[in-house]
Amino acid sequence: MDKKEDDILLVEDVVLDGMAEYSKELLLNRAIPYVQDGLKPVHRKILYTMYDMGLSFDKKTVKSSRIVGEVMGKYHPHGDTSIYDSLSVLSRDWVQRVPLIEIQGNNGNIDGSDAAAPRYTEARLTKLSSYLTTDINKNAVDFISNYDGSTTESTLLPLTIPLAFINGSYGVSIGYEPCSILPHNPVEIMKALIEFVKNEKITNKDLIKHIRGFDFPTGGIIINPESIKDEMADGKAKVTVRGKVRKIVNNKESYLEIYEIPFRVSTRSLIESIIQAVESNIKALKIDSIEDFSDDENISIRVICQKGTDLKTLDIIEQLLYKKSKLQVNLTATNLMVSSDKHIKYFSILDYFREFVA
Repeated sequence: MDKKEDDILLVEDVVLDGMAEYSKELLLNRAIPYVQDGLKPVHRKILYTMYDMGLSFDKKTVKSSRIVGEVMGKYHPHGDTSIYDSLSVLSRDWVQRVPLIEIQGNNGNIDGSDAAAPRYTEARLTKLSSYLTTDINKNAVDFISNYDGSTTESTLLPLTIPLAFINGSYGVSIGYEPCSILPHNPVEIMKALIEFVKNEKITNKDLIKHIRGFDFPTGGIIINPESIKDEMADGKAKVTVRGKVRKIVNNKESYLEIYEIPFRVSTRSLIESIIQAVESNIKALKIDSIEDFSDDENISIRVICQKGTDLKTLDIIEQLLYKKSKLQVNLTATNLMVSSDKHIKYFSILDYFREFVA
């Protein structure tokens, strides 16, 4: 082997070693949550900063730009945009099953719109967030120096609720599938956890009595509810979700109204997919327009047909939208988290309960 080949192999080794180190750093410190508190590092730093600033649910809100500045200056020197985007996500009730931050002002929209600039919004913690920092100053968690050694920060939040499986999480990783923990019903998860604490020999068969399935903040119908059994078994599942519709037919009008939509689908992208699904048959289906009447409280997307269109035609449109648009989507549950011994693992619900309680 000549020197040129030796040099090529050396470069390959350096690149591979560097990529492996980068991947590990990304997974442990950026992309996926820790099993103990169910939070990604940036989310933890935001919540700890707001706790440290005294921004509890019963106090006044402060400018989001001030919060972002505190987080960036003390704990997370990675740019204000990423911090504010993460802060906004924690406040969105169409993303979080139980929001952790309350924002006054425009925090984005389910249509896919971004939040207003941080100088225009104000924020504070929600009441639930008080359960994330209980006894934080009573040696409940370890503290380490921040990035420049000027102060300390908590390595975890000592929460008392199984947050990872209530709000879920999403993050793109390197060397693994994307982390995609889907939300569950808070009451069901809490009841299951209580039963686990009472009996650590509990089985998946026992848990299924309490956890009926995934529970999405945007509603919808799970077509394969048995998918929860797959998640319980090995921390992975394929879930098919469709939106809910009602059909209105009377002497004045005929339309199909979508009032719940699949999780992680924006109303804008849904409407665009509906337009594509019906455009080649729009005349035959007697569709006049597709209108979005949604507001901050309710979703209402209407496929409006010509007056006199019968129920059978609306049924045909409904089935077409399930097949051809984002009214029905396939979601993947991959419960990828950092374990307490700093390994990347897939967690079944029982595995999660064991580490969470420990």
